[in-house]
Amino acid sequence: MAITWTKQYKININGRPNYLIVSKWFNPYYKQKGTDRCTLTRISRRVSGLYFIRSRRTKKIIYIGYSLGRLYYTMYRHFEQWTTKYHEPVTFSRDSVQVRVLFCEKHHVERLEHHFIRKYKPAYNRMQYDTEFIETKVTGAPKLEEDIPF
Repeated sequence: MAITWTKQYKININGRPNYLIVSKWFNPYYKQKGTDRCTLTRISRRVSGLYFIRSRRTKKIIYIGYSLGRLYYTMYRHFEQWTTKYHEPVTFSRDSVQVRVLFCEKHHVERLEHHFIRKYKPAYNRMQYDTEFIETKVTGAPKLEEDIPF
């Protein structure tokens, strides 16, 4: 199963033109001969970008995350059981969600993530709604002169 890309968007971030490539919504896994196959393997392992996870039932974005160069691995762990001593991992049922990917330059990733978290207020990013937390983590949210249609 291939991932379909909507198009390349040219948007201005802080007054400068930037190019973002956005996928259509897709299922993270598909069935092939009765076995779950990972659609995410189609994502290059060395790219930076954001990923949006939405409920398949409600179509509401429930989580937004990013990676500075290991996008496939960062997204993949949200669909597997794993543990860490640093924080509670956020995992989702493979059949209950869809994913959208946005490729962009590394130096915009964190700021774009915070922009979209503030805009969509995903349930699993609740801690990051707090303006004080956002301002201490990254200074200056990007100024998007156009928006990306979701």
